[in-house]
Amino acid sequence: MDKQLLLLRELHLNPVTTQRNIAKAVGLSLGSVNELIKQMVNMGILKIEKISQKKVIYNLTSLGITQRAEGTYKYISEAYAFLNELNKRIDDLLNGINGNNAVVLFGKNDGLCDIIKTRLDFNGIQYIITNSFEEIKLLSEKNKILIIVWNPEKVALLDDNYNYIDLLSYI
Repeated sequence: MDKQLLLLRELHLNPVTTQRNIAKAVGLSLGSVNELIKQMVNMGILKIEKISQKKVIYNLTSLGITQRAEGTYKYISEAYAFLNELNKRIDDLLNGINGNNAVVLFGKNDGLCDIIKTRLDFNGIQYIITNSFEEIKLLSEKNKILIIVWNPEKVALLDDNYNYIDLLSYI
């Protein structure tokens, strides 16, 4: 999401705020927020209404509301297209998996893990989830396993002795 859209979203949700709070909320420097606000005022996207010595209200103009809506729509459309492509790539990867291996998901139980689990379930592939390298060692001693990993810090723990797929390098 671009900086201006982040700022528009934050100002829409919290019109009575400080630039310092905006900077924290959107992850930008105070100077960047100040500059973006000035630019948006000059472009007619934003109006600032002073309500006291230290308080202002940031109001999106009709142009600002339109740009926020268009930017949000574009962001959601691009994210959806990306997720569809990601699902397709994961499915292609799963189609090449040898059924003789137990599938182990090795990494944090995060959003990407959820996507992988959904694709495995969709393809009828059973799996185990772990975040423990010790468990990977034990599983690999007892079974033929295929490890699917997506966290860079977990990839660094694996070497050529393990049968694994670094999902981030595949997608």
